[in-house]
Formats: sequence, C-alpha cells, structure tokens
Amino acid sequence: MIAVREAARQARALLVGRHRWGYATSRFSRYGTHTVAVHIYPPETPPLVRGFLHVARHWIPFGLVAAALTGLVTASVVPMSWPEVFAIKLVAVVVAAVTLQAITADVRARTKTLSGTRRPRDVDPDPRYTATLECWVRLREGEERLDIGAISPRQFAARWAAEYA
Repeated sequence: MIAVREAARQARALLVGRHRWGYATSRFSRYGTHTVAVHIYPPETPPLVRGFLHVARHWIPFGLVAAALTGLVTASVVPMSWPEVFAIKLVAVVVAAVTLQAITADVRARTKTLSGTRRPRDVDPDPRYTATLECWVRLREGEERLDIGAISPRQFAARWAAEYA
C-alpha cells in the first residue's frame, strides 16, 4: 500500500507539481542570504489547471529542448530543410507558451505570494521570513498528513484556505 501511495505522489508531482497548494522556492546567495517564497494557489483551483500552471512554469526550457530533439527526427524524415523544421518547431513552442499563459492567467493573478529574506548579519530574522517559513511548513505538513490518511481532504482544504486567506 505504501508503494502505491508513493507512486501516486510521484505521478502527481510529475503531472501537476509537487504540491497541491502551489509551490515554494528557497535560494541561498553567494554571501549566505536566504530568500524564501511561497506561492499559494486559490483553494478551489482544479487539478487540471494546476497541471497547466506546473507546465507553464517550466515550458520554455522544456519546450525548446523538446523542439530541438524532435526537430532532429522530423528533419531527417520530412522533406524540408533544417531551418524550416526548426522555425516551425519554434513557432509551436511560442504558441504553446502563449496558450498556457492565457489558460493560467486568472489563477496566476489570484495566487498569493509570501516571501522573506534572512541575511547572515541579521541578529533577529525578518518577521516576513519567519512567517513565510512557518506557512510553508504548515502546508507541507498538512499535505503529508493528507497523503498518509491522517486528515481528510476537507481538513486539508480548510488548512489550505486558512493559509491562503
């Protein structure tokens, strides 16, 4: 049963992103500054739209690599020149990017973002930094508890809505 849950979690991460509630970033600078950002989607965001949001975030690099690889195959099979094939593939990547941006525009506009920074010289961390980390921990913990069946989807939805508010 545990293997099935893990496989389902990995499939979800691939298709709609690692988290149901959005995503977080954590970056350390060269000089030790730590910046954290938590992006929380509106709680009613359907899985299909979350999938589009996930793909849209990573589309340009992925789309260009996919276009280059498929362009090599296409150019060897189709009686067209290499520049024509790659121009068509590039147009397809741009059209897909514009389409993804249009589909996800409403949810991206309503996505709540918390962020904070802690510098090495700070004696006390910035309250926004602490609040952002705590929010991230609460959302991850709630999702982990949902995945193992410790809380119901309704309880997780309530936690997600509380963090979004």
